[in-house]
Amino acid sequence: MVTVAEKVVRGCEYKLADRYVEPPYGMRTYFVEQTPEIIALFADGQHMHLGPGFQFTRRAAEADDPKVVLYRMLIWGTFAFQVAIDLESALRD
Repeated sequence: MVTVAEKVVRGCEYKLADRYVEPPYGMRTYFVEQTPEIIALFADGQHMHLGPGFQFTRRAAEADDPKVVLYRMLIWGTFAFQVAIDLESALRD
């Protein structure tokens, strides 16, 4: 699932920010347990629908480096994950 999540985010970055995720930037995927707090995070904010059952609710870019981005995604209303795009050196920590 990590590979699928990262491929989706790469596509989103290309469509939304007109860029490829290339070194020195990399990606890290985090799977999120469905708790009431997490469900509330996904309920707030703008939703972009990318096909049946697939939406993402957040794309947040860092002010100092707009290439550092965090996506929060939800598939079929049950499978939640986040993908961070950051400098590869920062993702290793």
